[in-house]
Amino acid sequence: VPEGGDEPIVEEEGETLDVSAAAENLAKTEPQQKQEEIPEQKQSGFPEPLLDFASANGFTPIMEQSEKMNTIILQPVGVAGAVIAPVAEWAATKSLSEQWRTPPCYIFIETDMISAGILIDTGMRTKRDALAIISTPQDIPSLKKLISEAQETLKDNLGDEEFELDLQEPLPFVVEREIKDVEGYFGSFCKLPGKDIYFLSAVSDDHEHWSEVAGAGNALAQLLAGAGKMFTNWQRAIVHTEGWTLAVLPVKGGQMIIEFKEDIPVQEVPQEIAKLMETLFNV
Repeated sequence: VPEGGDEPIVEEEGETLDVSAAAENLAKTEPQQKQEEIPEQKQSGFPEPLLDFASANGFTPIMEQSEKMNTIILQPVGVAGAVIAPVAEWAATKSLSEQWRTPPCYIFIETDMISAGILIDTGMRTKRDALAIISTPQDIPSLKKLISEAQETLKDNLGDEEFELDLQEPLPFVVEREIKDVEGYFGSFCKLPGKDIYFLSAVSDDHEHWSEVAGAGNALAQLLAGAGKMFTNWQRAIVHTEGWTLAVLPVKGGQMIIEFKEDIPVQEVPQEIAKLMETLFNV
């Protein structure tokens, strides 16, 4: 991930993602105005219930298309959030574990400027592969509720395509020091090129498992770090699926990846992170 450049680029397994170009294209996209002689759904490309939902909640719907997927973005009027498009695309095409195949899959991304929720795999046959909602900073449960409500509006726009997630290969790394049973977590301090990773898991103490999840968390962190000014000072990324929750957050010298116990409510994740940080780093 280049630092300080005007056009940050993220490379994932031979693919190049030009985030600036995606952001610029999205910023130029204008929702088409409704014309009396043409129904709203045909003119804009969005089902009318989704437009009603967006209008009632102060959002502007935008359809971001790429070679990989289609993403509906609900963006607050007057809020620049175009960088969510490449984040949603990466999340939908790079899975972190087999559990990503169990819908629904939510990703919550928080920065010092915005909060964003992404719904991957809506659990229905649709040409819309992902739904992203951008908002001003707010609590995760509120954002999840908005995504759930917006998802219901997509049922009127069914198609013939189904979407599947690919598995990400485990990432090899060198274990510097193992962490044994800290607040019920196991893990290690690891070395990757140019940075340290602190990995904790309340689910498994298996090194192969750690490698897979740590590699996925590192890829997500790299994408956030290279996604432009909106994510320059990102706070944390939280991935929550049915029975699985992962948090990625920056720490001095690198990043921390935490895999939480399977039954933890997503709204309790911030408190759990604070407890672990205090225990491990005395902060």
